Amino acid sequence: MIGAVRRAGATTGRIHFPGAGGFAICAARRSACLRRHNAVWVLPDQAWMPSPLSVVERLDVVTGPFAYLRLLGDREAVDALTPTLDHIVIDRGAQVADDARAIQILRQRVPVAAFVNKHFAGYAPETARQLVTLTHEADSASADG
Repeated sequence: MIGAVRRAGATTGRIHFPGAGGFAICAARRSACLRRHNAVWVLPDQAWMPSPLSVVERLDVVTGPFAYLRLLGDREAVDALTPTLDHIVIDRGAQVADDARAIQILRQRVPVAAFVNKHFAGYAPETARQLVTLTHEADSASADG
């Protein structure tokens, strides 16, 4: 796939892999390719993809110098509930807790960056606060335990 990207003259450095349908089949090839290029495996929290936590628990996804989670959600579901994205409209607390756990696991090996989209739950700043709070709570529990 890299050859195809290079032939196409792409300069973004992004490599496209098949979606969830080919996920399990190409995971080993995907991770090997990303490692060869010291590229980061992006872990999306999106309706039709395996959750970041389930992927982190099953596979070694540390392929570059840091880990990266993207909390994207379901645009259509959120847009159907509100015309304005200024408050939480879908309670994704359990997903955010799972994402915080994935961050904890990954952070034992590499720094972790996370992106929260406004369509994840309806209001990205609040979702980001929840993620930070849950991540810090998990830190405190680990330190105490």
